[in-house]
Amino acid sequence: MKKRVALVALLIVGLGAVLMFAAFVTGTDVSATGFYPLGIGRHHVDVGTVQVDNDGTNLNVRYQLDAGACLAEVHVCVSTEPFGWTPPGQCRWVDTDGDGVVVIPLAEIGVVDMCEPVYIQAHAVVDDCCGGNRQTAYGSDNHTFKDVFEHTLCGCAAP
Repeated sequence: MKKRVALVALLIVGLGAVLMFAAFVTGTDVSATGFYPLGIGRHHVDVGTVQVDNDGTNLNVRYQLDAGACLAEVHVCVSTEPFGWTPPGQCRWVDTDGDGVVVIPLAEIGVVDMCEPVYIQAHAVVDDCCGGNRQTAYGSDNHTFKDVFEHTLCGCAAP
């Protein structure tokens, strides 16, 4: 009986080691989720958060606003290479159903290596939920107006 228990325990430990090794080799052990402040104006007055994550197929950009602020428009520019500020109307991806979520296929961005970063310009037009006082907001990793920030797609294992 003790031999069976020991054998089962050894198998469980061995299986765990195999799964950990597989995650290490594929470099997809952790999908990185980033939270970036969403701010209006040159002084970056926070009005919410931009959450960025992925499921291995799509990049998900979610706008979450503080109470009293509503989304009027959302535009997202994404690239595998750093880029300068782009006028929001020229950003390829928009929120089409008004839920504050933009889903972008990683293949359309040109992602080949999940351990490489992507560069994101997350723009929004926010108002006071009554349709007035519209202002431009940007996601930023350093509270900068018209920022393009770097986001890591996964918590990749070291080579």
